[in-house]
Amino acid sequence: MWFLLRIDLVVNWFRAAFHRFFDFWKSLTFFGALYLILRSILALRPNVVFVGVISFLFRIVTGFAALCINLPMAVQRFFTPFPVDRRTTRDLVISQGYPYERYDVTTEDGYILQLERLPQPKSSKVLYFQHGVVDNSFAWFGHIEGEAASALAFRAFDEGYDVFVGTLRGCGGSTGHTNPAITPEAYWDFTVNEHAFRDLPAFVTKIQELKRQDLNTAPEDPPKHKLTFIAHSMGAMATLMYLVYSRLKQRDHGVSSAILLSPAGYHKTAPRLAKLCGPIIDRFLRIFPRFSVFRFPSETFRVLCSKLIEDLNNSYTGRIFVGWMISKTIGGNLEDHTFVNMHNLTYNIFTGTSKGIFKHFWQNWLNQRFEAFDYGRDGNLKHYGTETPINFMENYDQIDIPIYFVMGLNDTLIEPISVITQYAALKDRHPDRAYLKAFSRLGHIDFTVGANEKLVTFLMNTLKNFHK
Repeated sequence: MWFLLRIDLVVNWFRAAFHRFFDFWKSLTFFGALYLILRSILALRPNVVFVGVISFLFRIVTGFAALCINLPMAVQRFFTPFPVDRRTTRDLVISQGYPYERYDVTTEDGYILQLERLPQPKSSKVLYFQHGVVDNSFAWFGHIEGEAASALAFRAFDEGYDVFVGTLRGCGGSTGHTNPAITPEAYWDFTVNEHAFRDLPAFVTKIQELKRQDLNTAPEDPPKHKLTFIAHSMGAMATLMYLVYSRLKQRDHGVSSAILLSPAGYHKTAPRLAKLCGPIIDRFLRIFPRFSVFRFPSETFRVLCSKLIEDLNNSYTGRIFVGWMISKTIGGNLEDHTFVNMHNLTYNIFTGTSKGIFKHFWQNWLNQRFEAFDYGRDGNLKHYGTETPINFMENYDQIDIPIYFVMGLNDTLIEPISVITQYAALKDRHPDRAYLKAFSRLGHIDFTVGANEKLVTFLMNTLKNFHK
């Protein structure tokens, strides 16, 4: 038996070595080829830790050497007048031949938000997509060239859904305000509370208004449509806050079901980078209280950073380096990461977020609870009527719709244990309303841009069950 196992190992190694040898000839740099050869040799050793350490060190050394050798060419390419892909959501939709509509939605506190739509006016199946932090509506339309069907918004439209996509305040497309004289400090003075208690109600109200017109529903009659939320990361966190808060205030939230992709809110664990940088950022904000927003300082700087990332992704060693850095931060497949395959992704994300968003996440991480923002004793009494902020997981009994919690086992930003904890909290209170699904290879952004066929199929089948 031992001999047969060794034969099987040898055969598998030669098969893997053949694929690496083929990749070797596709490599664009000498150091990329050396890296593949070393991985093949080290694969024979049983010590996985040793292999990982050596591969990591070799990747850093060869990547730095390749960067030095190719630096003159890289600098020349960086300053050539090659345009950065700056297509917006609207550009992507129109280029694929889909109908497109855009609405301005004004919140109670004066923020002007962008609501985009792939219209199917006569459909009673309504789908609302909500992006996460430092993101925008592009998350649901972005796709690898030639693979438009991987964009969740397009696939949902093809399945007959009336598709709406909201962009939260402060993110690309939703940076307006009814007060033209508002100061930057005042504009960026918001937390996840405002996303949940201001932005989402405004979007839902607008969708209900449009669907009542489309389906000829009188204001006093029950709606003829069903509205499902698909939300990612902070968008999923805001969705849960919105659902619970609406019921606590005895308001109709207008949602019939929800699918939450890698939901934020409760964070049992955090990436090492977050643990390292969190205290530094927190201290910085205490020293400089007038600092209000994390974003690119100018459009020019944003374009330059996008071009730099695109240039790195166009070289073999650059793709390895970028893929490794991103996968260590937010998870995903190192060898074929979505971030390096989506060449207009850099320009359309990192659109900015307030310091209040950071402080809200940092509060929840330190307290190990899923809470509303803590304004202090007096502020909490004013906003919530209690001395402490709302603990949402303790109020999951208020949730009155079915919710699917979806997690990626390769997600290092919001790890499975955090998602499972939220699922278990709802399951304990409403066993018939809590569902859980795991995907083995997905990282954090793999749930949005460039979604794989397995995820898309699961979502479409789940939606069919919700809209029976």
